[in-house]
Amino acid sequence: MHVHAHDDGHESHAAGDVGAISRRVAWALGLTASLMIVEFIGGWLSGSLALMADAGHMLSDAAALAASWWALRRSVVPATDQRTFGERRSETLAALFNGALLFLVAGGILHEAWERFSEPSQVRAGLMLAVSSIGLLANIAGLLLLHRDRKSSLNLEGAWQHVAGDAAGSLCAVAAAVGILFGGARWAILDPIASAAVSILILIGAYRLLKRTVGVLMEHAPGDIDVRQVRETIATTPGVVGVHCLHVWTISANCRAMSAHVAHAADCTPLELLHRLHERLSHAFRVEHITLQLEPPGFDGCTGHDEWCQIESDGTAAITPK
Repeated sequence: MHVHAHDDGHESHAAGDVGAISRRVAWALGLTASLMIVEFIGGWLSGSLALMADAGHMLSDAAALAASWWALRRSVVPATDQRTFGERRSETLAALFNGALLFLVAGGILHEAWERFSEPSQVRAGLMLAVSSIGLLANIAGLLLLHRDRKSSLNLEGAWQHVAGDAAGSLCAVAAAVGILFGGARWAILDPIASAAVSILILIGAYRLLKRTVGVLMEHAPGDIDVRQVRETIATTPGVVGVHCLHVWTISANCRAMSAHVAHAADCTPLELLHRLHERLSHAFRVEHITLQLEPPGFDGCTGHDEWCQIESDGTAAITPK
């Protein structure tokens, strides 16, 4: 006997929310694109690598925000017979794209910074300070636009990471400009130092984002769910004599799924047991899609390698390899 249940209140994004979120992303995209042009021109006129690097980062941000906007629209496409979860993984793909792009941009900036360490160039610190200050204010506005939604999906977290990297870049550029302005040409090395510092911050954020994204694509269990605890929760439910073939994975950032084969006692009422299991699992672990196969004692419908969890005479759960 099978059951599949889900709670529509835990969808990754309600259709009514997507319009508001995508508008905020669009505003952030407009700010980023405008600022990219300003910083590119300002970096070229002032001779600042920090500004040019930040402009290059913003080019990647514009692409990342555009990808995030597209993924938001795709994430609410209804499921079909062939695409049973709809297009929810589009958000994860956008996050993967964003993370990879962050690595490429940081690598390019580090390479150029290394070249300038050996031969620092002249920088017009006043113009650099003015442009980087404008950039910092615009990036703060972008962060505020995206902050309330950043935890709702990996996609939006990736977009926020891009803008946060921009803000860090602008802050470093401001600090370098102030140092050069008051310290003179001998402090011009602050420009590539600021660029290298920004790159390191970008790489740290990109690594964290890609690690989480790959976990979703590889269908790892969510980080806040202890699968052994899930197994024991099922096994210790009255009416259950064993559980095996347990799988817990993530469809998208806010959509979790679980399946298991559950052996039940001969005198157990399957319908009551299903309701009991679903209530315990959905509340304890926030799993939206639960699929359970109830099996009579002695039946083994799973051919894969897994652990078997059964209840001992003293009421404890014992886990052994199949």
